[in-house]
Amino acid sequence: MELSQYLWDWLDKVDDIALTVWYLDAGSLNRRYGTITICTNCFTYQEHIIMQKWFKEKWNIDVIIEPQKSKHSPVEQYRLRINKSQAGNFLEIIKPYVPECMKYKLTFSSK
Repeated sequence: MELSQYLWDWLDKVDDIALTVWYLDAGSLNRRYGTITICTNCFTYQEHIIMQKWFKEKWNIDVIIEPQKSKHSPVEQYRLRINKSQAGNFLEIIKPYVPECMKYKLTFSSK
């Protein structure tokens, strides 16, 4: 089986709860710009293209593949960014599954 097919198979298993766990573990809010970032540095650019398509097809969310510079690695790395226009849609999907102690990852206000 081709490597990209393994990624598709894995992504097909990601439901609302798994998406929530993924975000709570590897995601963050940028309160200044209203964006969301999911750190996916270990994936190749081609795999990021697959994840980008998957987000659009499964969740109707547009994600941007963002280059991530690293002083510690010569390998080019990337992460996923959800812009302000799509961030609310993403947060609505995961909101019901976020435990109280992690609710701070749902709001763009600093209060």
